[in-house]
Amino acid sequence: MHDHGPKLMVFVAALFLVVGAVSVQDASAGSEKKTCIKEDCKTPKKSCLNKFSDDFKTAKADCKAKKVEDLGECAGDKQCKKEVKLAFKQCKKDTKLTFKESKAACKNGFKDCKICCKTLATGCNIETCGDGVVVGGEECDDGNTLPGDGCSAECKISCDCCALGATYLEATVVPGSGICGTLEAFHCSNDADTSCKEGDNTDCDFGTCETAVHLCYDGVNTGPACNNDGDCQGTCEEFLAGNLPLELECGGLYTGGGLNAVPLPLSLPDTNKVVMKILSCDSATGDMVLGSVAQGEESGRFDKFTCSEGRKCSADSDNPGDPCILHSDCPSGECEDLCLFGAPLPVPNANTAATSVCAINVVEKDASGTGTCGGESLISAALRSVIYLNGDLLQSSTPPNVPGIQPCPLCVRQCLGGTKKNFPCEDDSECPGSSCDSVTRCLGGLDTGSECEQMTSNLGESYPTSHNCQNDPLQDITESIGGLPVDFAMTTGSLTASMPQHAVDRPNGARVFCGFCRDVTSEGAGASLCFEGDKSATCPVATPPADGNAVPCDSDADCNDGDEYESCVQRNPGAFAEAAATSIKMQGTPAECLADGTPKRATTVGTFCIPPTFNPTVDSAGDLPGPGAVSLQADAQLVP
Repeated sequence: MHDHGPKLMVFVAALFLVVGAVSVQDASAGSEKKTCIKEDCKTPKKSCLNKFSDDFKTAKADCKAKKVEDLGECAGDKQCKKEVKLAFKQCKKDTKLTFKESKAACKNGFKDCKICCKTLATGCNIETCGDGVVVGGEECDDGNTLPGDGCSAECKISCDCCALGATYLEATVVPGSGICGTLEAFHCSNDADTSCKEGDNTDCDFGTCETAVHLCYDGVNTGPACNNDGDCQGTCEEFLAGNLPLELECGGLYTGGGLNAVPLPLSLPDTNKVVMKILSCDSATGDMVLGSVAQGEESGRFDKFTCSEGRKCSADSDNPGDPCILHSDCPSGECEDLCLFGAPLPVPNANTAATSVCAINVVEKDASGTGTCGGESLISAALRSVIYLNGDLLQSSTPPNVPGIQPCPLCVRQCLGGTKKNFPCEDDSECPGSSCDSVTRCLGGLDTGSECEQMTSNLGESYPTSHNCQNDPLQDITESIGGLPVDFAMTTGSLTASMPQHAVDRPNGARVFCGFCRDVTSEGAGASLCFEGDKSATCPVATPPADGNAVPCDSDADCNDGDEYESCVQRNPGAFAEAAATSIKMQGTPAECLADGTPKRATTVGTFCIPPTFNPTVDSAGDLPGPGAVSLQADAQLVP
């Protein structure tokens, strides 16, 4: 294979035995069907146990003397003798049968003595839920018949966490590790320019939908599309698109279209918590309905993590008491009890530091969702992302010149003096001629020097960050549109059916994951290439006038309202700096049973669309509008 084109759950079986049922007579209890385990054999043959006498002593002697000609591997096998003895005693105890009846019940179709002995020793007993042995149709057996511990009174796997009477589901974010998704390119095997959905050949005239295109190759040049070598003067080879498939890391944030110039993935703030209130819990199904924690509820416990509606403008604002989402909704004042989603998120751009931004995510509507006692969850929250075009706050022109890029104010300990005064530090050794401050303070932004509380760990040069350290509101490039609206949903499952999942080709734009109405085919001097909602003087007036936000769409028909924004496209084809990409696959992992109240690790994933900011610098660098993908790993537990 040549790489050409643009750069672009729980049971493990150690021995699998088939369950068989045989009828035997119990002299004291009457007729009763007993269940024993046997091996399924195409050609059953007599084994050494078929030759055993009616008591263990004789059987042992026969085995030792090799008296029976078909003893086979049983002959002289001390371990076999031991297992036979144990198995006979266990079978007699469990089934209340005589030895002969036990033997008859368990002799069917064994290939050899070792299997027979092992089988008898581990499985020749009736199903007795609560005896600690998984037999027959039992899915589990934990040695008791208590409910709510993961194994039901019927020895079926269950997880009833409702008995805990928990009030909240709390998830603490941890640094991510591993792979949580894949970015791929699917196109017709004989036409690399025609995108298609995996497993769907309807868009392909002759070929099939694959991740590779078949082209003739003569050792130097690639030729036309082909199906086999007979179509070529050389050979018919597979060619992959750019760097695809691309693995998407857990704990990372991926953004933008195929021409995104911001290095990915972005590191996500850790140590944050997501706290949801359990509105209901069904013991029969283990299903939970989740809602937001009300403002002021459990005051002092969840103050930093509450996310609910009901926020109002402060008394000193021009519109006191009015509902608000952002501080910008309250001129001269502020939006009280602002509901923040996570810590400030730095988006450093090593390619062009001046285009680095700091994102503050605010919850627009109450978070809601569902969960299960088994650790599955689906949480949705409508966010508003406020973007500050700060560039590098701690560059050489603004001492100290801290290495790396810091688009958000830091919350760090700092050197108190010497040649490294105000530089971030962890201990005195990093501060020549001085010492390292014992408290953390803001560095950069409006609150430089003020004490702060770190909301993340040190994830690199752009961290840790804190909401105690304010950005300069003059750098807010989204104030005029009230922040970027982002419908955010996270699941522990698979995103095979969620959008943006597959890109589509449209007449005016290929490989579109996230469509927004755009002026692409205007007549006269040409298309402005503006997205509807952009109030720049060079952009056509929208009909009806836009409210300041971009207009999302699923097809060109959604944009056909009489104005010039006729095409449903994104800024550039593809995703995450891979222009050929047509498929984003994300896979979450549920936590284990939450019934014991201890933390269980889960992975949640989500895909979403990012609108344009209408700032040419930011939209160009981040290739917006475009898709987004995120994965969070967290320790989830039920708490009072």
